Amino acid sequence: MRNLKMLLAVAFVLAFTGIVKAENSATGYDATYRSQQVFVGAYAYAAVSKNDVVILDVTNSTNGSTKGAYINTTTTTNSVYVFGVADEDIATGTLGRICVRGPHLVTMINTGLTVAGTPMGASSTAGKAAATSAADGTASGVLGLGLSDTYDTTDTDAAWIWVNPRTHK
Repeated sequence: MRNLKMLLAVAFVLAFTGIVKAENSATGYDATYRSQQVFVGAYAYAAVSKNDVVILDVTNSTNGSTKGAYINTTTTTNSVYVFGVADEDIATGTLGRICVRGPHLVTMINTGLTVAGTPMGASSTAGKAAATSAADGTASGVLGLGLSDTYDTTDTDAAWIWVNPRTHK
C-alpha cells in the first residue's frame, strides 16, 4: 500500500510538470535594450573580444566530441555557422556570454556604415560584421539586421544590429 501511494504521488508530480527551457529570455514591457536581449553561455576555442561576431566552431574538435561546444571568430564571409555576438571579452577555453537575440553592438569592417534593415553577417575579417552579399540560392549565414545608419557614438567601429542568427539560401 505504501509503494502504491508513492507511485501515485510520483505520477501526479510528473503529470503536472511543465517543460523547462535553459535560456535567459527577454523581459516584457521594459524600455531598456538590455531587457530585450537573450544570452547563452559558450566556451571560446580562441580568445574573443567584446562585440565580435562569433560562429559555432565545427573544425576544432576531436572525433566530433566537441562539435558545437565552442565558439570562435571566422574569416569566412557569410559563414553559415554564425551564432551571435560576444557580450564580453572571453579568454581561450573559458565560458562567456553570447547574445543570440535582440539589439546589440557589433564590431564592423571599415568599409562604410550599416544601413538600417540591411542583413548583416560575418566578414572576411575575423570578428567583424559586414552586409551580407550572398544571392538567393547561395547558402549564407545572417547574423541579424542593421538598426542604424551610423556607428555608435561610444564605439566608433561598432554599429547596432538586431541579432537573430539564421541561414539563408
